[in-house]
Amino acid sequence: MKKGFTLIELLIVIAIIGILAAVILVSTGIAHEKSIAAQTKQSLTSIKAAIALCCVSRANTLTAAAGSQICSETLAKGKLSTGTELGLDADTDVSYLVVDGCKGNPSINVLIKNHPKIECNGVYNISPNGIYYNNASGYSVNTTVVPSIANVNFPVGC
Repeated sequence: MKKGFTLIELLIVIAIIGILAAVILVSTGIAHEKSIAAQTKQSLTSIKAAIALCCVSRANTLTAAAGSQICSETLAKGKLSTGTELGLDADTDVSYLVVDGCKGNPSINVLIKNHPKIECNGVYNISPNGIYYNNASGYSVNTTVVPSIANVNFPVGC
């Protein structure tokens, strides 16, 4: 009587371990993409609140530089995240443009590109009234985002 495992038995065990490892790697990659998308959503939602706080006084001004405070008023705290702070590959993957300052209808356009979740790429127009997006190809931070019921909040899948 021979003790030990046969070559076939060892190969089957190794194959099962390999399959389990592949499943775990795929699921952690998906979880990582979802966490970056959640971080992006949170950042954009906080910009909406910061614009509303900043523009309580029409004397305040909105800024559009990544890494800087949103508002000239120090009481309205809120920072525009850089690309790497949003979990993107580079700081240049996000850009901002003040569309209308506190004297009119305050809003900021945010261009996101090269996001791990492709559905999150596009131009978001953020105002105290809501977050609207346009994910047309060839977009730029200057893209006009017309507020409508169809594009309220975030794209499906982001």
